[in-house]
Amino acid sequence: MAREVFTNLTSLESGTLSGRTPRFSRHEGAWTACAFATLAYACTISISAPLNPLQVSFGLPLLGMFGVAVALLILGMIWMRRIDEGVLPISFGTVAWLTFPAALAWIGIIALSPSFHALSPVELFLFSFIWIMVALLTMALVRVWRVAEAPLVANVPVQSRAGRMRDYLTLAKPGLNGLVLFTAFVGFYLASVGPLNFRLCLLGMLGTALFAAGSSALNQFMERRVDALMRRTSVRPLPAGRIRPRNAVLFGVMLIFAGTVLLTLFVNLITAFLAMATLAVYLFLYTPLKRIDTFSTLAGGIAGALPPVIGWTAAGGKVDSVALTLFFILFLWQVPHFLSIAWKYREQYAAAGFLLITVDDETGRVTARQSLLYALVLFVVGLLPVLTGRAGMLYGWGAAILGGALAAFALFFLLRPTRVTAMRLFFASIIYLPLTLVIWMIDKAMTGGLSL
Repeated sequence: MAREVFTNLTSLESGTLSGRTPRFSRHEGAWTACAFATLAYACTISISAPLNPLQVSFGLPLLGMFGVAVALLILGMIWMRRIDEGVLPISFGTVAWLTFPAALAWIGIIALSPSFHALSPVELFLFSFIWIMVALLTMALVRVWRVAEAPLVANVPVQSRAGRMRDYLTLAKPGLNGLVLFTAFVGFYLASVGPLNFRLCLLGMLGTALFAAGSSALNQFMERRVDALMRRTSVRPLPAGRIRPRNAVLFGVMLIFAGTVLLTLFVNLITAFLAMATLAVYLFLYTPLKRIDTFSTLAGGIAGALPPVIGWTAAGGKVDSVALTLFFILFLWQVPHFLSIAWKYREQYAAAGFLLITVDDETGRVTARQSLLYALVLFVVGLLPVLTGRAGMLYGWGAAILGGALAAFALFFLLRPTRVTAMRLFFASIIYLPLTLVIWMIDKAMTGGLSL
């Protein structure tokens, strides 16, 4: 068995996709490098700066995040124009639309805020970014509303009010976003000191839910034509023609606007910024990249790993090593979780034009190797809170057993890459994440860190 595992891990077959093309090999190498880079960084911050690797809540690293966010906005404008038939035209008017609300926001802060002089430049940048995103979404809404695109399917039977409500609920993806809210709550819980602030928690979770639901609706609008090509997504409200595209955009944008106001005014600025940055990564990086490059999965992992950090900052916590460990756990977990299900449906993804690492992997070896690698790195990263004294032995034993079990299922998938073993890995990943996080919360409560 050991020889078979070693052969599967190190085989470098040549040829086309029954083996791997050189281009596919380079992509897998980049995926592998990303896993090891994540491991190295997570270990470094946990060991060298366990209390506060970012130094302060608003510091130079967040300024760097702002620069990345601006780059995402630029990419978003370009890709929205290129992929979605001119939803957002690039012109001088576009630049004016983006900068004018930001300028108004700065003037409003100076004129109306008594604590203006207490605000740092980075806080002003974050506030401006939020306003720029609001302007961008408003422009997209106006453009889509003006085009008034017809439904993709004609002669759809008139639905009842209850049916329309169900369709709009489907746009919000309550199942997937339930996990988003759960991980955000875990971050809030672990960052809280003393009794849980239920009012702040409720406001933070509600704002996060509004952002998650709105981004899901806009994602389905951007992928409505692609969804029509896949059997499992063709029944969604937009490709099935039960909701007009402009109504879906209006629904999504209004939810995001409500979440922006809620988080900015009643929680804090950094939480609103992180929520808006998650939206930017999800819509402007992950969604377009799915038809451009295999790294879309890793980009989606960033968006999916930010909710616990959003919950952490909502509770007033500084972004320290524990918050980043939560981020890395979510990021690493998503790879075996997504790859296992993506390999099962690789033919449908290929028909829709998605460039995923699983699409051309007929043997399943590349997918299984990456799933096992990320599961092993997750096993190590999951133990870092114990090794640095930020969690107790209950969590340590739970993370070790659950992480080891997930890696074992990934190993079985590597040894026998079939749809059965892929789905076993998928369901094992579903069990791993909530159990690990719940054990961590119980561990904190038992050690006196927090009482509900």
